[in-house]
Amino acid sequence: MNVAARLMVVTAATFGLMYSSVTGASAARPEKEYFTDSFGVTDTSLCGFPIDVSAQFSGFFIDFFDQSGDLKRAAFHVEEQDTFTANGTTLVSEPYTFNGQLRFSDDELVSFEAHGILVKVRLPDGSIFMGAGSTDILARSFGEFIVAPDHGVAKNQDAFCAALS
Repeated sequence: MNVAARLMVVTAATFGLMYSSVTGASAARPEKEYFTDSFGVTDTSLCGFPIDVSAQFSGFFIDFFDQSGDLKRAAFHVEEQDTFTANGTTLVSEPYTFNGQLRFSDDELVSFEAHGILVKVRLPDGSIFMGAGSTDILARSFGEFIVAPDHGVAKNQDAFCAALS
């Protein structure tokens, strides 16, 4: 699984777990929640060799409830920065952002969409390794390889791998 896939899977899992047990709220007004988290993984599929990835991210959710107080939708904004290490070389991404929303029906997560940048790393030669666009996370298999979003662009994966080899 590549870096972007792991980031999106961890993000989806984090968001899904945070909201899968929500049974309602006392108010029908939107509520804003802030979060900060990090994770580390080893990717073996992006470049054909192991890459240690650590990510730090923060952002917020705005939760929207129906008149009964049940969570119906959560919009989110995330800022993230990643560190990639392989073969004695380390590359640090530029901070990047993405937005999206989760939709719920009967307390079940039924939609998870993310829009924005999946990864953005300035490479030693000055070029950029990047993926950006829109992705329907729930339409993908858990752990599916994601370099490019469903609608958008991914560029310079070969240069990224060469920089880490």
